[in-house]
Amino acid sequence: HNTTHFRGFSMPFLSKDAEIGREMKDIRICKHAFMRLLRVGGKVMGTLQNHVNNGTMPTRKVCTIEPYWRKRYKEVIKPPLDAFFEESLYPSAKKHPKHSDVHELDSDWSKRKVYGYYCETMGYEVLTDSSGRTTLEPIKDYNGGAERQEVCSWTSFLRYWAKEHPKLLVSSKPTAAGGSNNSIGSVREKKRKAAKMEGGGGPYLSKMPFNV
Repeated sequence: HNTTHFRGFSMPFLSKDAEIGREMKDIRICKHAFMRLLRVGGKVMGTLQNHVNNGTMPTRKVCTIEPYWRKRYKEVIKPPLDAFFEESLYPSAKKHPKHSDVHELDSDWSKRKVYGYYCETMGYEVLTDSSGRTTLEPIKDYNGGAERQEVCSWTSFLRYWAKEHPKLLVSSKPTAAGGSNNSIGSVREKKRKAAKMEGGGGPYLSKMPFNV
């Protein structure tokens, strides 16, 4: 840095201790180095200098601009979710016998199955492979060629459910005789094992409908 014509810059500060204030006024630094350390531009430095000259403290400006993702969620994603829960799930749910504010879906449902149903109402079919990976495929001739709506992800769907409808539950499956519980997951696992045996132990890559 060329220091031939260096005059220095008084670092802006406010101190309650008068002695420290007098000492700091004699310290001068390179203005550009100071801006580089704080990662600020000339406009911010001008604002700081004005506060020093006026003896005021800088105030943080609160950003009132709503983030794009939040605006998109409120306007595009959330309204169809609200309508789906209110029009499709709650009418088929029953009130809890002990807690009147809790609603329960039948034990044949699962949150995965509800998500698949939600996607179908939006014009998509959820498919999954043997490793659990899911994909969305457009339903042909959806509502006579109606425009499909944007679908949220599985993670966003769970977050929405937990935040907006925490008292909508899925009933636990009744235990069968002998203590076994013939769940959808166990049925799928049996089908996968059978397919692997028929194929000589090779990978089972064919897609299964989500609600199987």
